[in-house]
Amino acid sequence: MDNGGFMRIVGMFKTKTHLPELIKEVEAGEELCITNRGKEVAFIIPVAKYYSQKTDDIFKKFTALKKRSPLGSKDDIIKMKDLGRK
Repeated sequence: MDNGGFMRIVGMFKTKTHLPELIKEVEAGEELCITNRGKEVAFIIPVAKYYSQKTDDIFKKFTALKKRSPLGSKDDIIKMKDLGRK
């Protein structure tokens, strides 16, 4: 089990018995790795980090798509988006 040293590891029993306290820690920015018998089963991260990672992933996919099928500059894309809203 290797979580890269970035998250605190919490066992399943502690998670079940201390969930409210753990959630408060996550709200404060803590990241948790939940384990069951030493095996990683879940990660709990702050919502803002989750959405930030999702946004980064979307932009990476968009950049890869743009390389395969050039759409023009960023300004061209914004213009197309604005035209689609009319």
